[in-house]
Amino acid sequence: MNIFVGNLAFSTTDQDLRQLFEPFGVVDEIRVIMDRDTGRSKGFGFVEMPDGTAARTAMAKLQGQEMEGRTLTVNEAKRFCRKVRFLGKIQKSGVKNSMTYRLPNSRKSNFATEPLL
Repeated sequence: MNIFVGNLAFSTTDQDLRQLFEPFGVVDEIRVIMDRDTGRSKGFGFVEMPDGTAARTAMAKLQGQEMEGRTLTVNEAKRFCRKVRFLGKIQKSGVKNSMTYRLPNSRKSNFATEPLL
């Protein structure tokens, strides 16, 4: 199960999250999301736990708990799809298993592809 952990301190590392979640069960993967410009945490991350029961227990126990002076938000991660909108006229062309949109009269690579599910 993939777990979202929000409101992390900017100094939080993958190891800090691992230590927080390991008492509840096996942790497959930890990802603290980092800002590529500053190199520090963006304040949220994800924890992957293979056992759903252990993951739900961890979410229940850690939701609202304080870590480094911040109240954690812990819940099941939801899949998200970035929606792309263009202002102006759009040309549509079909591509197998996806739809590609292109700004008319644009020579640059202004493409946005959204998979068809």
